[in-house]
Amino acid sequence: MTSLGQPKTLTMSSREIAELTKKDHKNVIRDIRAMLDSLQKDGSVLSHEEIQDVRGYTAEYRLDRELTMTLVTGYDIPMRHRVVTRLAELESSKPAPNPMQALNDPAVMRGLQRGRIVSNIQARVAK
Repeated sequence: MTSLGQPKTLTMSSREIAELTKKDHKNVIRDIRAMLDSLQKDGSVLSHEEIQDVRGYTAEYRLDRELTMTLVTGYDIPMRHRVVTRLAELESSKPAPNPMQALNDPAVMRGLQRGRIVSNIQARVAK
């Protein structure tokens, strides 16, 4: 699962869903299309991304958490459980730190400066 648009929105690809549910990817694509058609008729606002190959065919979909859960609730219990467990793993994992944000933190900069000073002293002592 990756971010879609905003950094805090997690997505899961149709390929990962197929792998977790042990379904053929083409069948997951079919299920996603049926779900999206049904939800669009209902007037729902949908957050998903369709990725196409060079021929214009759908290579995969990326669904947000809500659409992923909506899709898999139609699957049997073991399949649902695998996907829900994976979503929980993704949500509990810490995002990678932003190096630019760290460089704007005065405490980080002081630590880097101290580290450089210590390195210079150690180099002089080693000579």
